[in-house]
Amino acid sequence: MAGIPFEVIENPFIIDLFKHLNPGYILPSRTTLSGRLLDQEVSRTSISVERELESSNNLTLSKFIFFPS
Repeated sequence: MAGIPFEVIENPFIIDLFKHLNPGYILPSRTTLSGRLLDQEVSRTSISVERELESSNNLTLSKFIFFPS
């Protein structure tokens, strides 16, 4: 969400930061973050959008073009 690559989680400074903040916390690997957790978030978001669409009336479709800077 913040545009930070998942590989940052394996940086020794980041690992030390999390250990300092919460010694009992075990950081997930970047493959876990980019795989299973990302898939779970996509599923959760899809279900939320489907529910919203099912309960909506008078929908308007439009085309949005995003140009990243």
